Amino acid sequence: NDDVFTLYRSEVSIKNLVIWKQMNASVFQLGYGYDGVRQNISISHVDILRDETCAQVMARGIVSMAASKGNSFKNFRIENMTVQGDILNLLALDNLNVDTPWSAQKKDVKLGEIDLLLKNVTVTGTEKGQWWGKQFEDRKGQPMRSRLRTEKEGRITVNFEHVSLNGKTLKSEDDFPNGLEKCGNVKLVFEP
Repeated sequence: NDDVFTLYRSEVSIKNLVIWKQMNASVFQLGYGYDGVRQNISISHVDILRDETCAQVMARGIVSMAASKGNSFKNFRIENMTVQGDILNLLALDNLNVDTPWSAQKKDVKLGEIDLLLKNVTVTGTEKGQWWGKQFEDRKGQPMRSRLRTEKEGRITVNFEHVSLNGKTLKSEDDFPNGLEKCGNVKLVFEP
């Protein structure tokens, strides 16, 4: 009922798993207020049977990051993953200088870079759910969508290779069923 995997270390390999995601948090949590460089994380051959989460508060989704406070992820790969049915968000990456309850209260944080590859990823449903909480008060009633947000010198790069959502291959950001939110230095690369 919380994060399935909290990825706060380098040289991590996760493979050959079946996951049933319950109500809270994310499947792969990239940070919740802990700074540092994480490298060489590999996730492969994962079948997510269900995502029961129905309200987005900050750090919920299949792959999420909240208030990174300087986290950096390099050579982070997710390959051969299937998600059955509807999800809250595929991506909910907030590379922001925002405190969380567990973050070190730092000032003048230098935001890091996020380099993510999604390859052979299939979501059979679409993004659904509700926005909830102070951070998303202005979004109530809007459709749920993936988001990639950074600020200052932070950077997010996502490579999509053979990724489909609700039966449609993602060949551009316009292919996300409810749109894709981007803010700051975000780069998307789409391969056939």
